[in-house]
Amino acid sequence: MASTAPNTATPTVIPASVISSAWCLGVSIPTSLPLSRPIIADERGVTANCRVRWHVVEMPVPFQQALQRYDNGTADRADLKLLTKELLKILVAKAPGHAVEVRVPPYGAVQCIEGPRHTRGTPGAVIELPPDLWISVALGRTTWAEAGTTGKLRASGERTDLSALLPLTA
Repeated sequence: MASTAPNTATPTVIPASVISSAWCLGVSIPTSLPLSRPIIADERGVTANCRVRWHVVEMPVPFQQALQRYDNGTADRADLKLLTKELLKILVAKAPGHAVEVRVPPYGAVQCIEGPRHTRGTPGAVIELPPDLWISVALGRTTWAEAGTTGKLRASGERTDLSALLPLTA
């Protein structure tokens, strides 16, 4: 996996909310990187690296291969899972927070977008859609409005319009 060093004068940082959301996905975010702020406790007393330097990483080769198979119509469950999880990670990095839960069953669910945090039960804002529609929307092949007319997208609550965040990749 190739990586490029960010501009050291203005490094991009990962907020603590991204770290906790990434943990839900089973993603390892290196905490050994130099901290731009010390480790402090949040409002619940939980400590985490509140900000670590973010290293821009290109999409891994397995992602690109899975995307090629998806485009060719030969993607299997493992490819859908990989594409779904990688695109959810990008969403969390682009819009950290805990106000909206995005569910793509059976492959993943993340919390994103700043706003009120829910503590138990179903969050106030939930988006649920199938993997094929999530991949299409995340890559910009289908607009958020078009996805809403398919009948496959369920969105309830405030902040469930992701159109300002999409597409996730350039």
